Amino acid sequence: MNIVAIIVIAVLTVALALVSYAYFLCRENLRRERKMNSVFYGLSRDLEGDTWRQKDTIQGQREEIESLAAEVRESKAMARMLRQRPKGSGELIAFTEKLLLVTDELANVYLESAAHPQTLGRRVREVLDSTIADRGTFGQVDSLMEASYPGFLKGLYSEYPWMTDQDRQLVALMCCGISPNAVSVIMGMDMNRLSKWKTQLAKKMGSPVRLSKFLNEKLLDYSVSL
Repeated sequence: MNIVAIIVIAVLTVALALVSYAYFLCRENLRRERKMNSVFYGLSRDLEGDTWRQKDTIQGQREEIESLAAEVRESKAMARMLRQRPKGSGELIAFTEKLLLVTDELANVYLESAAHPQTLGRRVREVLDSTIADRGTFGQVDSLMEASYPGFLKGLYSEYPWMTDQDRQLVALMCCGISPNAVSVIMGMDMNRLSKWKTQLAKKMGSPVRLSKFLNEKLLDYSVSL
């Protein structure tokens, strides 16, 4: 083999080695790019999922706020209806006096807790538990409803005989126009649990609307039928 052939073979060998190296380098770069693309795709999907979840959360919160605002409006409407009833003024005055006493006690607690604000929440809770969250409140509410809307609650209970004592207490408080926050305090449960309870109760009654709207319409029908 002459020197030229040797040189040609050497050049071809080097060229083949370079081509092979370039090929494997391209494959490695392609593999890395695919891996990076896979990572970016996964991150993109995660971000997209998080974005939709955040949108769903925001939408859910907006719906809860709108529902609560509507419930407050309906509670105020029922409270106005109660005040306009020709009967039941004595019971309403007695219940109002009780609320005024509670307000006075809460004002005293607020002033006395100025030096120890960390005790304010506990003392407010104690006042509420010993006043409006006691059994006497439910008796006053029942008397107020019976005086203002004679036979209304009894008719409602007869229509839905499966209602428990707690269900009846909740309905009576709502029919008096007691706000959702106040009902939460009186019934001794947080707003989330109270909201779920009202939703379940409305469904069990066969109502396609909120419990507050359902009761408001019931009271309006009662007033029209007189």
